[in-house]
Amino acid sequence: PYFNIAMEEYLTLHGDVNTITLFLWQNEHTIVIGRNQNAYTQVKVSQFQEDNGNLVRRLSGGGAVYHDLGNLNFTFIMNSKYFDVHRQSNVILNALKQYGLQASFSGRNDLIIDQKKFSGNAYYHHQGRSYHHGTLLVNVEMDTLSRYLNVSQQKLSSNAVQSIKSRVTNLSALNPDITVDSLKQHLVKAFADEYHGELSMRDFTTQELEFIETRSKHFASDDWNFNPRFKATFEQRARFAWAETAITLEVVNNIITNADIDSDVMISDFTSEFKHKLLHTRFEFEAIKDIISTLNIEPDWKDDLASLFMEKQHDL
Repeated sequence: PYFNIAMEEYLTLHGDVNTITLFLWQNEHTIVIGRNQNAYTQVKVSQFQEDNGNLVRRLSGGGAVYHDLGNLNFTFIMNSKYFDVHRQSNVILNALKQYGLQASFSGRNDLIIDQKKFSGNAYYHHQGRSYHHGTLLVNVEMDTLSRYLNVSQQKLSSNAVQSIKSRVTNLSALNPDITVDSLKQHLVKAFADEYHGELSMRDFTTQELEFIETRSKHFASDDWNFNPRFKATFEQRARFAWAETAITLEVVNNIITNADIDSDVMISDFTSEFKHKLLHTRFEFEAIKDIISTLNIEPDWKDDLASLFMEKQHDL
C-alpha cells in the first residue's frame, strides 16, 4: 500500500501537465486514513496490526476506508485546470452502465446505487496539480470492513475528523457478473470515451521507480501514519480486591508519552514503577502486557491489571 500511495503522489506531482492519467490499483488487508485523521480514533490499531494489517495515511482528506483485493481503487490525475468531479465520476457511472447499473453521485463524495454506497471519493490539490480518487467495492469482505474501524469514543478522545458510517454494498451483489478484472476493462474504455484521447501506458525509468520506492518508506513510517500532532488518550478504571486503580495514557506517534496511575494500593512504589516503565513504550497490548509482567506485585494483581487492557486491546 505504501508504494501505491507513493506512486499516486509521484504521478500527481511529476505528471505531464497536458495529460490526464487514470491509475487503477489495489491494496491487500489495508486501512487508509484521511490526511487529517487520528489513526487511534479511526482504527483498532493493535488488533489490526496483530492481524498483519497495513495502515497508511493518504494525502487527501476524508474518512478511513478498508481495502482488500475485492476492492478496486481509482485515481484521476491531472492539471488542476482540467479538474471536474462530475466528469471524472462519469467515467465510473458509464462503466457501470455496461452491467445495467444506474449509479449516481451523492452528497459530497459518494457514489451510490439505490441509496447504497459503493464508492467513497476524496480529492487532493497541490501547486496546480490535482487528483480525484476513490474506492470501488466489488466483492469486499464486509465483516472485515467493519471489524477494525470505529474505535470506542468513550475511552479514546481526539479532535480529528471522524469517519461517518454509511450503508454500503458490493457491486457484485447487484450484478454477479462484475469482477475486478472486468471492471478495469470497462473503466479504461469509459475513460477513453469521456476524454476522447489516445490511450497509452505509462512507463517508468529505473530512477523513477527508485524515487517512488524511497517515498514509499516515508508513507510507511510511524511519523507519517501516527502523526505527532494528533494525541490520543486511553482511560480505564476498575475496583480490584487489592485496590481501586485508574490508568490514563497519553499517546503521540504510537508512543506512550505520559502516564497517570491513580490507585489506593498499599504498596507505595507501585504507581511510580508502573508509570516509569510505561513511558516511551509502544502503545500496543502485548508491549503493555510485558511491562505488567515485570512489576513487583502479586501474580493475580498482574492478571487484574492486564485485564484492564485485555478488555480494551481492540481499541488500542
